[in-house]
Amino acid sequence: MAIYPMLACTVGALAAASAAAQSPTGVAQTNPATNICQMVVSSERGAKPYKLCLSRAEWDAKKGADAKNANRMVCHYQERPGTKFRSAKVCMTAAEWQNEKIRNRQAVEQIQMRSCVPGGGC
Repeated sequence: MAIYPMLACTVGALAAASAAAQSPTGVAQTNPATNICQMVVSSERGAKPYKLCLSRAEWDAKKGADAKNANRMVCHYQERPGTKFRSAKVCMTAAEWQNEKIRNRQAVEQIQMRSCVPGGGC
C-alpha cells in the first residue's frame, strides 16, 4: 500500500525554519546536496503527490509544529480492494487517523481472542 502523508505547511513553522537557515546577510542558504526530499500531497480534491525539498532544520521545525496540531489534515493513498493500480486518497485529521488506528488494533485483538487454538478449545 503506497502511503504519501500530507505534510501541512504552517507559516510559523516554515518561517522559524527558514530564519534558522538564513545567513547573517538575510539571504536563505539553499544547498541542494543537504536538502531532504519527500513526496507529499495536499488535501485538495484531485491533488497529486509532489516532491518537497527542505533542509533538515526545516523538516525538524515542520515536524514539531505538525505534531502539536491534532486538527491538521493528513492524506494517505490507500489501494482499493480487488485492484492493483487504483487507489483512493483518504483525508482525515491527525486525531481521526489516531482513532482509526486504535479501532483497527482493537478489531484485530478481538478477532485473535475469538479464534480457536488447537488443543486449547474455542
